[in-house]
Amino acid sequence: ENGYIRNGIRYTFSIRHYILDAPARAKIKCCKDHVGYCACEKCEVIGEYIDNRMTFVELNEPLRTDESYNNQKQPYHHTGHSPLEKIGTGLVSQFRLDGMHLIFLGVIKRLLLTWKMCNGPWKLHRNTIAAISSELISLKPSCPQDFNRPPRSLAEISFYKATEFRRFLLYDGILVLRDYLDENIYKHFLLLHCGIYILSSPVLVKS
Repeated sequence: ENGYIRNGIRYTFSIRHYILDAPARAKIKCCKDHVGYCACEKCEVIGEYIDNRMTFVELNEPLRTDESYNNQKQPYHHTGHSPLEKIGTGLVSQFRLDGMHLIFLGVIKRLLLTWKMCNGPWKLHRNTIAAISSELISLKPSCPQDFNRPPRSLAEISFYKATEFRRFLLYDGILVLRDYLDENIYKHFLLLHCGIYILSSPVLVKS
């Protein structure tokens, strides 16, 4: 409210957005963690526990607003009152969901580990994993300097950084998976690729 004074000059500033991972958002907003029944930060959906995991099935529930959040319209979503309410923070509108944790370290890492390690019809044979890894490595000479890490083998997936999972989804994956995944699984991967590509593009999001 009063700004910041340095060398006799007052500087005013405002906080536009808060960007944190899920556990930090839950703590600072005083709401349920991301595995709770009423954990969704953007709508009032109530989760169902299916196959030992929390699942949010309904997609047409009322959206949360800053007003409904402050009034604690859905009491089970809250664990208390956030101190940020006192400074007029929009506890819905000013908090951004973090794609790095939600998508790249969340969905993409889990997908690759599932295809590589988890038993089921989706599991890829070790020879297939080796072939995909070879194709990834073959992309190295063509990898532009815009990417700070070149493609590497899936054998090193435990050491992948978020930027590598991001590049796999947005660039490498659509090439190296095409001949190795089941057709339906590959089509689902393409849908995820297209959706996240659009959401990651400032130009496309703005339009």
